[in-house]
Amino acid sequence: MDCRRAFLFSGFIALFAAGCGGSDTETSGSTDTTTDTGNGTFDARVAVPDPDPAYYDVVSPEVTIESGEDKMLCYHMVIDEEIVADNMEAYQGKFGHHIVVLTAREPQPPGTLEDCTDRKAMTKYGAFMLPDTQLNPGYGLLIPKGSQVVMQIHYINAGAEPELVRDVGRIHKISKDSVTKWVHTMATSDNTLTLPPHQKTHIEFDCEVPAGTELLVAGGHMHERGTRFEMLLGKDAATLESLYLVDPWKTEFRDAPPVSLYFDNPKLIADKSILRTSCDWNNETANELIFPEEMCATFGYVAGTDAPLECQINLK
Repeated sequence: MDCRRAFLFSGFIALFAAGCGGSDTETSGSTDTTTDTGNGTFDARVAVPDPDPAYYDVVSPEVTIESGEDKMLCYHMVIDEEIVADNMEAYQGKFGHHIVVLTAREPQPPGTLEDCTDRKAMTKYGAFMLPDTQLNPGYGLLIPKGSQVVMQIHYINAGAEPELVRDVGRIHKISKDSVTKWVHTMATSDNTLTLPPHQKTHIEFDCEVPAGTELLVAGGHMHERGTRFEMLLGKDAATLESLYLVDPWKTEFRDAPPVSLYFDNPKLIADKSILRTSCDWNNETANELIFPEEMCATFGYVAGTDAPLECQINLK
């Protein structure tokens, strides 16, 4: 599959947490509080922190993830103050895969909780802030007061019993006066991918960057069946050069992928450059795998743009 899409400038904000919580561990920085509730359900709820003026906390509702369930849930909320941020600490329970706070293209009343596991649901959300990725001094992310966002949580319960979960994202606040350059998220994803059983698959897709920008952070995201990931950049398809390569892709990279940092020497992306995302898998299972069981996504931070850069291939 070779597709080309233009980057979409998301109208408000999205918080893209490509760093993941993992198979039987919690998201980085979390403390294991998993206990047996006494009724056959494990209590893996993250403790809600005490109020701290240095942080803005987003907290998911309490939900039960059944044994063997691969589920994404989306919780609609409104940010009630202007936030200038330089990091987000993400905390999940056992079997947590990721926390993502997204823009809502179809806003629902605050407090609405909906199942967003179906890959068609991704068309309803836009892409903002990478978890546990500290911005250098002088850089900042602006979240306007009144932003309507969606906190998405993803769990793959590989345990034998149901799990009660509650996730927390702690957005670290900084002074607006300390910011000399504003940062936004860059994210690409093929949400249509299908991996046939018992065979290898290669997918690549191109995105055109509509305005010159500076790349500060770059990383890739696949799951356990991934074998190779590459991000390429060029002024056109004929001049593409490898910018980020992980070969071979390892299972542990699902939760902690290698990340390239360019804060000290930002990588200039010229106007109308082509950014190619290339993914390879070996599906040795007897089952067809689709998004979000497997993923092909690039994530990063960019500076010099007015909004996040997002390029998604979605089902019609």
